Amino acid sequence: MAAWTAGDVPPITLEQDIVVREGRSLTVTGGSYDDVIVFREILAPDGDVEFKYYARGTGVIREKPPDGQVDLISCT
Repeated sequence: MAAWTAGDVPPITLEQDIVVREGRSLTVTGGSYDDVIVFREILAPDGDVEFKYYARGTGVIREKPPDGQVDLISCT
């Protein structure tokens, strides 16, 4: 699986993103999407883990931080 760093802001935070699933279908309030990529984001120095769901042509449609879930409501 692919891995990268997307939002490093030393010394405040460092991110490591790893694809954990591809090709998933997902429906959120903002619509239904196929071929969704799920990646795990590990934030340092805390070690918090967040999952993000990415749809081609739209962007992030769901985020699951340790304290809840945020879904896309609409997209124009």
